[in-house]
Amino acid sequence: YDASRAHGDPRRYVDSEAVPYVALPAPFTESLGCRLGDLAWVERTSLDGAVHRSAAIFADVAPPSAPLGEGSIALADRLGVPSDPRAGGTFRVSVRYVVFCGIGAPAWPRAVADVDAEAARLERARLAREARSCPRR
Repeated sequence: YDASRAHGDPRRYVDSEAVPYVALPAPFTESLGCRLGDLAWVERTSLDGAVHRSAAIFADVAPPSAPLGEGSIALADRLGVPSDPRAGGTFRVSVRYVVFCGIGAPAWPRAVADVDAEAARLERARLAREARSCPRR
């Protein structure tokens, strides 16, 4: 989302074919303090057990009635999900989202490689914190 562009200019909006992003319903994001530009880590386990991972950016607010976890064409491609906007997607409970609320992009537009690197760093840090907080047996 590039607020410096006019509302009718397609460059104002995030390119669904090029940028892996998620759209989350407003009530969900408001309760957690998430803002457009925050980063996310998304994982999908396919039927054969393979795990597909991708960084993403929170780039769109979905209607309250939309299913949680709507993603861009680029994100679907990375996760091995059919990416056709009309017939693609998955309703299986196979996708897990971690949204790093309050940790957004310093400026948009931002290179996808930067989103990938920063979200991967945040996910590694989250997993390390989680491992340290688990009780030992």
